[in-house]
Amino acid sequence: MEVKARAPGKIILAGEHAVVHGSTAVAASIGLYTYVSLQVSPSNGKKLSFNTFIPVITPYGFYLLID
Repeated sequence: MEVKARAPGKIILAGEHAVVHGSTAVAASIGLYTYVSLQVSPSNGKKLSFNTFIPVITPYGFYLLID
């Protein structure tokens, strides 16, 4: 059995630390996704494989971390 999921990245433009005091923040999703895949081995059901794909933003662009 395999389960796959993805989630978009988030950027907070203003108010990131103010929300802990009840204020609002301005946030938006960005087109960089984090992917995860979980797989259970069908042979014995005890082996769990976990793979991730996480893009990383740098000041000059972005590069990819592959596990």
